[in-house]
Amino acid sequence: SRGLGDVYKRQINTSPEILKGSEGLNANGVDFKGDTCYVSSLNRGVIYGLLSKNIFKIMDTIQVENNVVRMLLVAKNKQIWAAGKTGIALIKNDKFNNLYNHNNGLENENIRVVFQDSESNIWFGSDGGGLTKFSGNKFVGYTEREGLPSNLIMTIAENEEGYWFGTYG
Repeated sequence: SRGLGDVYKRQINTSPEILKGSEGLNANGVDFKGDTCYVSSLNRGVIYGLLSKNIFKIMDTIQVENNVVRMLLVAKNKQIWAAGKTGIALIKNDKFNNLYNHNNGLENENIRVVFQDSESNIWFGSDGGGLTKFSGNKFVGYTEREGLPSNLIMTIAENEEGYWFGTYG
């Protein structure tokens, strides 16, 4: 049976299959670091495990503030950025490392999307606070004051022409 928020595997031209072990995770994001699968969850933080023969074997759960993670990104340097309503958790070596919020430079804590660009900058799109770029040492914010059409950022992408931001409103 299908459950809400489980993790599914789908290959081209096949029906999706639930991954055993992922039931009830309230999963909303998946990314990989080698053979390890990381799942962002609306109720259990970041869960990671090994994926083998359609079985998701949970190795551990990384607790983050409120355990509500909207999206995660495994960056090129293998650090994990977990975004939620109260800021961004940085996870290094599969351990919670730091929470970025108003206290250390993040303008808006209510993050919807995380993206890494071709120069390894990390971009955060927020729910009402515009965009924030993290270049490795500081946060720089961009809002309607700087020309965004909306401060509600739903998606971020990049191609040879530049950056693309999907907004709401």
